[in-house]
Amino acid sequence: MTSEHTPRHERPRWLVVLAVVAAIALLVLVVAMVLGGGKHGPGRHTQGTGDLGQLEGQRR
Repeated sequence: MTSEHTPRHERPRWLVVLAVVAAIALLVLVVAMVLGGGKHGPGRHTQGTGDLGQLEGQRR
């Protein structure tokens, strides 16, 4: 019996490394979003008054 070696269809090493780096980066972003609290949105960039009408009056 002769054993026929079928060619192994491996992914290129650069592709595997890229996928691992992308997965780690995604994991870090998700953890940062979860641990960073839930204070996201346009109110985060105001002066803390919560009243956008006051800001409109200052521009005029």
